[in-house]
Amino acid sequence: MKPKAYRAAILAVFVLFSAAVIASGCTQQAVKKPVQAVQPANFTEAQLGSGFQLRFNETRLIRQGNIKVRFIGVSEDSRCPADVQCVWEGQAAVIVELAKDDESLGNFRLENRAGFDDLAIQAFSGHFVKLLKVEPYPTSKQRIKQQDYVIGLIVSKM
Repeated sequence: MKPKAYRAAILAVFVLFSAAVIASGCTQQAVKKPVQAVQPANFTEAQLGSGFQLRFNETRLIRQGNIKVRFIGVSEDSRCPADVQCVWEGQAAVIVELAKDDESLGNFRLENRAGFDDLAIQAFSGHFVKLLKVEPYPTSKQRIKQQDYVIGLIVSKM
């Protein structure tokens, strides 16, 4: 092989290798750290069968059934801002942690989406939790921070 052709081949291999390294770095998925449960010392109480509100990272205790519900956060808020006209109204999804008899049942996604009421409900241990509302409602001029969200829930027997 001639020296110029040899250098061109080496340069081509180097360019292809560099492009492959860069491309592989761009396609890697971000690793999400698992959310660790924060167990507050005191719980505010809610009544079984009555609606209640939860702020970000707040926990409610429902004594009838020894149920704890914690609002972990909003995982999606694609609702059409109040000051904009949209083709689709969008949806809001929240993550709540459920516990019964001091045993965690896990984290569950509840969705507030028009026409899909079943996505707002999670059944557990002879009970269900239903997402009633997600506030505040978005506007195009302001981004909502996690700590500003308040959700409305109800926990009832099945």
